[in-house]
Amino acid sequence: MACHHVPVRTSDSSPSSPSRHGKGAGLGLALLSAVAFGGSGVAAKPLIEAGLDPLHVVWLRVAGAALVMLPLAVRHRALLRRRPGLLAGFGLLAVAGVQACY
Repeated sequence: MACHHVPVRTSDSSPSSPSRHGKGAGLGLALLSAVAFGGSGVAAKPLIEAGLDPLHVVWLRVAGAALVMLPLAVRHRALLRRRPGLLAGFGLLAVAGVQACY
């Protein structure tokens, strides 16, 4: 019995391919997220020094993250309707959980 191997293309080699654009956009969003997370900690310190409780600062940071994510949620509302647990899990673990543990 002969075994034939057929090469499989996983991405297009052209610079304008959707996979390259998606990787670039993903990297850009990851960098923006890192800068926003680092910057929000710097912004939180003066609020705490001004007398706000750390828990109130956490709520402000979570509310700010929700406002930033709102346009993305509206754009992908079909996905959110199909998988509402995805949004709830991401919001509770990745956003609120990180902020509360910070």
